[in-house]
Amino acid sequence: MLGAIKLMNTFFWTCDMPRSRLLLFIIIMIFVTLPLSEGWSEEGVFIRDGRFSIELKALSLDAVDAFFLARGFDATAAKLISENGCVHKFAAAYDGDIKEKAVAVDLTTWRVRSAGGPWKQLAFKETWAQFMDKLEVSKPAQIAFHWAIFPTHQTFHQGDRMWGMVPMDFMPGTIFDLQAVWLVGEKSSETILTNLQCASPRTGS
Repeated sequence: MLGAIKLMNTFFWTCDMPRSRLLLFIIIMIFVTLPLSEGWSEEGVFIRDGRFSIELKALSLDAVDAFFLARGFDATAAKLISENGCVHKFAAAYDGDIKEKAVAVDLTTWRVRSAGGPWKQLAFKETWAQFMDKLEVSKPAQIAFHWAIFPTHQTFHQGDRMWGMVPMDFMPGTIFDLQAVWLVGEKSSETILTNLQCASPRTGS
């Protein structure tokens, strides 16, 4: 893992690719190195609809802290995200035939609820951006945050894949349900995942 990071760092300073696209490439490579779950387990959840798949995995508070500290966030801002975000790794892929219809994911249609609570929208990257301004997070760090969070709107064609973080906006250890929605062409599909859990609180907290 350390060798891969050093290699990507060298690549960043020598490659002619535009820096914004290169940053996205590096973030994707980082997420590829994190293990994904298969099926239902303590580690995460796997959803499949035909050739479209979604994988969700809760990230530990320390992992979220480290990710954002390495991208220019101060300790206060990084802790705010990790301890209030219930951050999950979100990976989606579409292996459909070229003749098949595209799949669209619109996170504004997704809902979450804690045990016994009402359904509510996810906290999108646009919502979190407002907190970044209040905390006076530097512009480079805000750009890193923007690219790290899964897009609010994303369309998948044959062979498309996307990785990113999705904050569920709960406290550590919270058990919650998630209503996931996606479109295959004009046909809407959805599922409700129950008893998901945010990463555990820090030891001794």
